[in-house]
Amino acid sequence: MTTLREAGLSGAERTTSQGTFTILFTDLEGSTDLRVRVGDALANEIINLHDDLVRSRLEIAGAVETKSLGDGFMALFTSANQAIQTAVSIQRAIEEHNRANPEMTMSVRMGLNSGDVTQTAGDAQGTAVHASSRIADKAQGGQILVSQVVQDLAGTLGDTRIVDRGLFWLKGFPDRWRLFEVLWRDKGDTERVTRETRAASAAAFDTHTARAQGPVVGRGRELELVAQQMLATTDSGLRAMVLEGEAGIGKTRMLEAAAELALGQEQPFFVLEVAADEELRGPFLLFRSLLTSPQMATVAREAVAMEQLDRAQEAISGRGQRMEGLSPQEQMLRTFDEVTATVLALTRERPLLLMLDDLQWADDDSIQLIRYLVRTMGSAPIFLLISLRPYSDSATGGASKLIADLDRMRVTQVQRLQRLTPRQSGELLEHLLGSPADESMVESLHSRSEGVPFFLEELARAYREAEAIQLIDGTWTMTKLSGPAVPSSIQTLVERRLAQLSDECRSRLADAGVLGRRFRLADLSSVLAHIDGGPAQTELQVGEDLRNAVDLGLIVAERPGAEYDYSFSHDQIRASLLTSLPRQRKRDIHQAIAEHLAAEGRPESLSMLAHHALEAGDQALAVDSGIRAAQTAMGMSAPEEAVRLIDLTLSAASEPEKRIEMLRLKDDALAVLE
Repeated sequence: MTTLREAGLSGAERTTSQGTFTILFTDLEGSTDLRVRVGDALANEIINLHDDLVRSRLEIAGAVETKSLGDGFMALFTSANQAIQTAVSIQRAIEEHNRANPEMTMSVRMGLNSGDVTQTAGDAQGTAVHASSRIADKAQGGQILVSQVVQDLAGTLGDTRIVDRGLFWLKGFPDRWRLFEVLWRDKGDTERVTRETRAASAAAFDTHTARAQGPVVGRGRELELVAQQMLATTDSGLRAMVLEGEAGIGKTRMLEAAAELALGQEQPFFVLEVAADEELRGPFLLFRSLLTSPQMATVAREAVAMEQLDRAQEAISGRGQRMEGLSPQEQMLRTFDEVTATVLALTRERPLLLMLDDLQWADDDSIQLIRYLVRTMGSAPIFLLISLRPYSDSATGGASKLIADLDRMRVTQVQRLQRLTPRQSGELLEHLLGSPADESMVESLHSRSEGVPFFLEELARAYREAEAIQLIDGTWTMTKLSGPAVPSSIQTLVERRLAQLSDECRSRLADAGVLGRRFRLADLSSVLAHIDGGPAQTELQVGEDLRNAVDLGLIVAERPGAEYDYSFSHDQIRASLLTSLPRQRKRDIHQAIAEHLAAEGRPESLSMLAHHALEAGDQALAVDSGIRAAQTAMGMSAPEEAVRLIDLTLSAASEPEKRIEMLRLKDDALAVLE
């Protein structure tokens, strides 16, 4: 083992000394559970074998072992390359041991970082040491994760490859870290450990930190089009792409992925990004934010355009001698020209990717400026990437006019981001959690999220925090019949959308929510007339009352000839509305619906009648319709539905005869299922 003196530390420095090292942390995965699984005797033997194996490799490599951690080690290296090669040799030795001793297998995770280290009394301290420990925490058994600085310092590693695993939150650090995985196995083993190499992405899903950046799933076609537009920008000048989609669909994540593509081009782009704010308004607010951002200052310095940037900042703020004596119209044109000149100066050095997020909230002055830019800089290598919600626009429709301008110039593509399929939801969950989820878990979370990526991520986070899922034999499985409540992050997002409704429209929409996920205007009109009194409105009048909700995409029209007129775009929208609806009004609406369905007397409506009668508090009607609905289900060879209906209404049955009848029906249904 290399001594402190041999590592470049004198005897006088041994008490407290400083130096730059690459720090390796190793951790024996599951060491606590090991004793429970195999007993203390065998666990001690495995841990001792682990210690001997790791320590021998550290000694061979000439590392400075500074601390034994009980179930792992911390070691210092003077070379990043040497540290990685040592980590690889340890993993390969463990793999060889596991193959020879399947009854005594072990799994070790590792993290490496480089930086300044302070050594005191045989220990090592410093931010770099702390980060190395956190990187090891992000790895899974059999993985080696390293920081960006280690990857940069490592140099050539022969056949060993290092791959980018993305940005991660490290506990205790304010910013995300880009981590890389050392692929140490032979190529022939790659397929066998695909799950393990993907598992590093799970580190981006940390329940103790702010929401992390997840992978891009289900957007391969859109990213390919983005890449094509970048090439066209370099070759032919101005290009644009509009990413449309509802809240939470992943538009901002697509912008982040586009930025990574732009920086990785053969001729890298300058990248500028700015987001409009839903609440803040002001003249040129979007472009003021862009021009005064640190990102713009960095790009302008590299493009030697700081002088032009200063003039643009003065113009857009209304300051400077150049504005004196000009009329308001002339001042606006001067502002347009100064900003255009700044953008043009940037493109002389490199192509430019300008990303405008949530453009539907942009101020009209900034949108007019963008329209001026695209009309006067058609030959400049600018790729304009815009994200917006398809149902929202500024008061004057400025975003729509901008897109129309781009369309007339034949330089734009509009891509509507769709919700994830069940398969894609499963893929996203595997990336977030590090291992695949079983079929029932994927089905449950996909159903609750309805394929909206943000909802899916937040639900997965909530399930982990509530310990409602568990990793069993490498697969995530639900451990509780009912999951946690809807996360506050989802509720907040939905409520912000609902806040854009007029009071009258919100009230009407909440009433419609009691009818169900899908509803008919005629039914809504009839129910409202019943509980509010007065004549029923026409379907046209009721539809006009809901126009605001349609415009915002909260409800969508069903296809012509469908059984229903409208449906809520996501059930969480309906759930939020029902939460705010007074309890008595909900009961009144349920009662009106139940009376209407009972009067119709249609057998196919019996299950709906049971539900609405139960919610209205009409227990006798709920029990009677529940029994008849269950009998109808049995007659249609649907025993599962019969069981569901009995379970739904059994608690409302107070008469012993009714309860006996219902339980016999349930027994008959269960007997069929057996």
